[in-house]
Amino acid sequence: MTQTQSAFESALADFEKDLKPEEKQSFQYTKIEDVKLAILEMQKDQERTNTMRNLNRIQPFLMAMEEFSRIIEVFLNASPFVCYIWGPLKFLLQTASKFADSFEKLLDAYRQIGEHIPLLSQYSQLFEGSEDIRKLLRLIFTDILEFHRKALKFFSRPVWRQLLSSTWKDFKSRFGKILERLDSHKKLLSEQAWLHAHVNYQADSQGLQTYFQDYSKVHDQIKHHIEQYEEDRIRLEEREEERARKKKKSVLDWIAGDESDQGHDAKCTIRESCPGSGNWILKHEKIENWRDAQTPKFSTAWLNGKPGAGKTILASAIIQSCQSDKSAMTTYFYCSQGDPVRNNSVSVFKGLLRQSLEQCPELLPYCDEKRNGELTLNTPKVVKDLLKIFSDFVPKQYVIIDGLDECDDLTERKEIMTFMNQLVKDSDARAPGSLRVLFVSQIFNDIKRELSAASIEITLRPEDNQGDIQRYVQQEVEELRIKYVLDKEQANHVRKRTCFRADGMFLFAVLVMKNLKTQPTKGDFLYEISENRFPDDLKKAYERILSSLKRNLPPKLWKIATQLLGWMICAKRPLKWHEIQGAISIDPEAQTIFEPENILRVDISELCGSLVQLLPGDRIELVHSTARMQVVPKNSEYVRAISVECDLTVLCLQYLAFQCFVEENEAELLNYARRGHFVLQDYAVAKWYHHVETLLLYGKKLFEEESGDQLKLPELEQALDDFAETYESDLPDGETLPDAQTREDCEPFRVHEAFYAYLLPIWDHVLKHRSGAFENRNTVSLKTLGNSLERNRKILEESAQQKDLRKLYGKKLFKCPKLTCYYFHEGFADAKSRDQHLKKHERPFICQIPDCSYAEFGFVTNKDLDKHMRTFHEEECDPEESFSSSSKKTTEKTRYICEVCSAKFTRNINLRSHQRAHKGERPFPCPQCGKAFTRLSDRKRHEKIHDRHR
Repeated sequence: MTQTQSAFESALADFEKDLKPEEKQSFQYTKIEDVKLAILEMQKDQERTNTMRNLNRIQPFLMAMEEFSRIIEVFLNASPFVCYIWGPLKFLLQTASKFADSFEKLLDAYRQIGEHIPLLSQYSQLFEGSEDIRKLLRLIFTDILEFHRKALKFFSRPVWRQLLSSTWKDFKSRFGKILERLDSHKKLLSEQAWLHAHVNYQADSQGLQTYFQDYSKVHDQIKHHIEQYEEDRIRLEEREEERARKKKKSVLDWIAGDESDQGHDAKCTIRESCPGSGNWILKHEKIENWRDAQTPKFSTAWLNGKPGAGKTILASAIIQSCQSDKSAMTTYFYCSQGDPVRNNSVSVFKGLLRQSLEQCPELLPYCDEKRNGELTLNTPKVVKDLLKIFSDFVPKQYVIIDGLDECDDLTERKEIMTFMNQLVKDSDARAPGSLRVLFVSQIFNDIKRELSAASIEITLRPEDNQGDIQRYVQQEVEELRIKYVLDKEQANHVRKRTCFRADGMFLFAVLVMKNLKTQPTKGDFLYEISENRFPDDLKKAYERILSSLKRNLPPKLWKIATQLLGWMICAKRPLKWHEIQGAISIDPEAQTIFEPENILRVDISELCGSLVQLLPGDRIELVHSTARMQVVPKNSEYVRAISVECDLTVLCLQYLAFQCFVEENEAELLNYARRGHFVLQDYAVAKWYHHVETLLLYGKKLFEEESGDQLKLPELEQALDDFAETYESDLPDGETLPDAQTREDCEPFRVHEAFYAYLLPIWDHVLKHRSGAFENRNTVSLKTLGNSLERNRKILEESAQQKDLRKLYGKKLFKCPKLTCYYFHEGFADAKSRDQHLKKHERPFICQIPDCSYAEFGFVTNKDLDKHMRTFHEEECDPEESFSSSSKKTTEKTRYICEVCSAKFTRNINLRSHQRAHKGERPFPCPQCGKAFTRLSDRKRHEKIHDRHR
């Protein structure tokens, strides 16, 4: 085998790697006669339907490839290679011929390739006499295969028509480079033909020495050309990768969904800590059918069970199992407790969309085109349309949505289920089992109604995960046996009791084991496993942890522990660890924060044990949603919600009265920033009046004698007084009568005269601010405080690169100014990202329903807002508005329309030029070679080729 034959084999092997078995089987027997017959059939079909497309445009390509075929058959004995030119060509033409726009683009591409490929028969003597020159055949072959590789990848997808515009536009730069390379091969062959004739003349007239010198020159030129060719291809790939990387970043920034793995890796690590845990669910008959069957009985599955059964851990096992199927794409979303912003339908869909794009970059051009100038994606219709395209594009996809019950908004929950069910229904109609969705949740009535009929249901029973619980407990008991020097009977006692009382709740076993492991002495351990002490249900397990913490922690640390637990339960949004550290270290009298002597030096797990967990993004949360109702039940002796609300109200009001919120000197403000004084400002500014409102809701219960909370009255009075004095200019004065609603809300506190006097103007201000338009409600109500926040944030932004500040405040110091926006407290890493985000707040059509999760961003058109109202707030809509009068029609500028393909043009001259292509007319011949063109601009571009060859 010659070097050139080997190179052909290598090029073909690279091409075949991307072919499906059926494509390879079809292509390897295709001949030029098959292509011509297919073209003839297309012409007949077009004649019948009066949609002639001028198939003569492909003639130059066919002629060039026929000559190419004959050359390599003669000199390389390699006729099978050209089958992989005819096969893809036939497939692509037949696929695209059904649609005018795609057929036009494909025909035009082959026309351009044909114009840039040399007619090789004129160079027969060159190929016969030189192995070096025959190497150029491989380069031409490689370039044709590269075009076919890209085109096949595109046209073989089920939704290629929707992707045509964006994908073809994205391919233009690469296609241009293919044409340039073909042109360079053509130029080199032309030069070598002249040199060959010159060499022959020299050999006849001047002897062999000159002949061999010129032959060496040919060898060097070919070698240089091939080296340059390979370098250019590498550079092109690098440029394309860099271009794709930048485009991907901009599209992901536009999607702006959940960027993290949502704790999936941590959940997998938990399972791996107890080998075999969760594997039983993968062997469950219904899960196996949903995951593995060629056509599952149901493409939607619903895994449900009682709280604490370990559903999320099982979901992680299923996700990991699906990810091992390399023929499928797996996306997932873990809903998070107490996080309504993250749990709404758009956030869930965007999280799935981000993962889809990461795994399927082929749709990047389409997503980029869909941006349409929008800087941040928040339009539900666009998000859904993109997910629909991914669903249609990917041959097989798994979607797992865990914790659906954590989405507290019933309309949002229904939106998630309705859309995903419709997506599955559409996918099954096209290819059954191509999209498989798994929901994981507790058994709630609304979820059951929506999913029962459309999915296969898997309800966890106590005995299902009993084996997992036993393995986990056995592993933990072995550690306990060593740590506390237990005898066999004591170890078995703990193991049997835990497994028996768990009753299928993995969480129960985890809480019991972690509580036992934290006991400081064997005596404490034995006390915890005693007959009257060992918990018999989840509620008692939580209570045992709390009582154990109280017994084992020093009083000072126990007080801090209950304080932290109370904050996590009563805070109006999840707090971050640096915010908690700041709140703990506040000294209201000295107006200091983060003073070294007040910083908490104990890890939160030491204080709150197994009740809390640290999540990505520095967030602190309770270990499970059940902890909220168990840690703060009515009459709790550990954490009282009313008391915590008092403390948080005092904390916010006192903090906002600090000097750092009235200071105007920039040097002093920078000093405050470096000392951490702004660490709580995002929370306090946005949530202070929510805590005041909660106190009002408690009413008379707040200061009942038996509660002991009346002792907090002086502290609350002082905080209200300090706050009112600081923002006196923004609050109603004493002469302004409060509204009737204000007086009614504050009436329970009239008996506490001083407290009532301070509360009345503050609450009156809040209600008046809320009564305004949404945009008004989305701003800081107190002008002085709003100015202070803006000033303080500017100081932080200007110092964003300082490591000390980033350590205090986190890395995302560029915040959104809209109070209700998630990014008001979450922020961005740079100003550009923040400014891009702000654009979506400029949408003019705003939902006026209070607490609507879409209200903060609004809608681009009134039509979108109407659809939102009908979907999410049907009860608020006025039926008569549905029959609004039709809008005035606008008269569009007259357009010129092609009768063949319906293409539209604004100028008649453009239409005439377009129609020549259909008729095959070429009125513009090249004055040098006679080649004719449909458009004058095409001829001028062609003439530049002759200029380069001079």
